[in-house]
Amino acid sequence: MMYMMSFLFQAACVAAVLCLLLVLLVAWYRSSLPASAQPHVAVIVLGDIGRSPRMQYHATSLAKHGCEVSLIGYAGAQPTSDVLNNPRIHIRHIVPVDPPPSLPFTIRAGLKVLSLFLGLLRLLLSGPRFDVLLVQNPPAVPTLVIARLIATLQAASLIIDFHNFG
Repeated sequence: MMYMMSFLFQAACVAAVLCLLLVLLVAWYRSSLPASAQPHVAVIVLGDIGRSPRMQYHATSLAKHGCEVSLIGYAGAQPTSDVLNNPRIHIRHIVPVDPPPSLPFTIRAGLKVLSLFLGLLRLLLSGPRFDVLLVQNPPAVPTLVIARLIATLQAASLIIDFHNFG
């Protein structure tokens, strides 16, 4: 039994390293792509886009100033008509994963953070190359880690919007 657990742990470590190498390879390739004529900004909301008026305002303001904007967050409430009708704003949804409630809380929380990490990483790597990442904070986990990684790999600027601060 102990040998089996050790083997599974080693297999999980090898799989994690291979996934990380694959992500780094894809990000490196994307960073070598030429930049577009208009700056492309990712506005990242770790919540319901429709219930984040501040981030919707950031997106519309950036679009009015000539930026292409990817507004990334959870689906839910309807965003404002300014966001929906702007051809420069592209809404991309994070798909939440809810682990079974029968699992202990710590395992459910870990799985939720891991699925969020992978989902956000997929969205940021599968879309266009970003020049700027604007991240809503809090919550910081795992958004800031992913945003910092993508910003570094794509030579993009990282802006953190600290709301509810103070």
